[in-house]
Amino acid sequence: MVKQKESDIQANTPVPLFVVDGTTYAVPLLAICAADKWLDRTEEIGQLELNIRSASNAAERTEAKRAFRQAIYDCVFSYNPEALPREEIEGKVSTKQMVDAYYLLKELTDPFEQLQAKALADVRKQMEGLPSTVVQRALSSIQ
Repeated sequence: MVKQKESDIQANTPVPLFVVDGTTYAVPLLAICAADKWLDRTEEIGQLELNIRSASNAAERTEAKRAFRQAIYDCVFSYNPEALPREEIEGKVSTKQMVDAYYLLKELTDPFEQLQAKALADVRKQMEGLPSTVVQRALSSIQ
C-alpha cells in the first residue's frame, strides 16, 4: 500500500505519476462519484487480462496483449486528462512506468484494494516476532 502523509490525504495533494523532461505529472485523487466511473474502466482491463490467458494461439495472444496494453494507457490518461496531457507524455514513458501508474491509481482509488492492503498490513503487524515459517504459511493463506 502506498504511504501518504495524513496532511497530503486531507489536502488531496496531487500524487506524482511521471517525470518527463524534468516536468512532474501528478494527479489529485478523484472524488467518489468520478472515482466510481473510473473504476468501471478498470473492470474492462480485468476482462482483457482474461482474454490474454484464454487466447488459443500466438496471434490471438498478441492481439489480446496489444488491446490490454492500450486499455491501460487509455485508463491512466482518462483519470485526469487535464493533469495528464497524453500528447506530452505517451511517447516518453515506458510500458513499466505506465503499468506502475495504473496500479498506483487503482490502489489509491479502489476502496476494496485499500481494505485488502490494510488487512494484510494489520496481519503482518500482528505476526511480528513469530517464526518465519508460521508467518509465511499464514500470509500465503490470505493472499
